[in-house]
Amino acid sequence: MAEKRKADSSQGLMGMIQQQLSDMPSQSKKPRQAEKNMGTDPLQTLFNRLKEIRDDFHKRGDMGGCNVEIEAKLGLIVSSDTGGRTGPFTPGAGAIEMLPGVMKGKKFVSGVSRRDFESFRKLQDVPALAEKIAKKTHAYTYNDDQRIQTDEEGNVILEMKTRELEFQIHLPACPYDCRITVSIEKPLEQKESLAVKDGWHSHRVKDRTSFVDLKARQGHSKASQWQADFTR
Repeated sequence: MAEKRKADSSQGLMGMIQQQLSDMPSQSKKPRQAEKNMGTDPLQTLFNRLKEIRDDFHKRGDMGGCNVEIEAKLGLIVSSDTGGRTGPFTPGAGAIEMLPGVMKGKKFVSGVSRRDFESFRKLQDVPALAEKIAKKTHAYTYNDDQRIQTDEEGNVILEMKTRELEFQIHLPACPYDCRITVSIEKPLEQKESLAVKDGWHSHRVKDRTSFVDLKARQGHSKASQWQADFTR
């Protein structure tokens, strides 16, 4: 089974998240002792959950050439009514996993500020560690929930992605929260009928810069590969 794990190694994206969290500004007001939550260390929480996910997929055995993608995305957990950041309201350094029942009335909105976007991208732009790849893709969505993606030349990307698991981690002491998504990517066979057709109701252009782990280019197993994506 080939894996494309984006966040399960202290030398990969986990290490980058640790660096980025340490570079984030701390809260200006120090919380009172009674306000501190009982959450666990953010990096340890992510590491433990991602290790559980990896072990679970390994138990499944051969998956017919599919990739397993584990994606960590920064953003905010906000109120569905007000749009303001929300959570357990217990400032502190811990990480709090938001189980599905706790997310009622809340939603995760991905994205960071422009200043942080540029700052995080500079952290990854180290030629000795990663290869920089820039590309644009187009996503067309139809009323029947069908979604077709194409590359810059208009060629259809023959891949089906199925979401297996998703959970949010609230980080009260940090400017951003984190969402973990686990998906299975299955290559599709060429079909003449698969093409962009009229009638789509949304068209999104993804202008993405990716930084890909150089170890994968140096004979290491693809299962150890991390990738950091920055999408405008």
